[in-house]
Amino acid sequence: MSEIGVQYHGNGNIHIIGEYDEFEKKQGVWRKYHWTGKLYSETLFLDDKEHGLEKFYDEDGDLVETRLWNNGELIDLIKND
Repeated sequence: MSEIGVQYHGNGNIHIIGEYDEFEKKQGVWRKYHWTGKLYSETLFLDDKEHGLEKFYDEDGDLVETRLWNNGELIDLIKND
């Protein structure tokens, strides 16, 4: 059985949202948001470790950085200028 985890900014907008498995480990896509409500990052988790692509966005919604993870180890980092 899984559970959705949610944290909020002081203004009531969602700050972080994602899924925990029955062992309380992060699984799947976790999203963080700027206080304005716009997407800040998307991170893939597997058994509580970053795994796969992680993307970061500025407040205009432009992709500014991408990270590639393998079982919690950072493999590559790409900055978008």
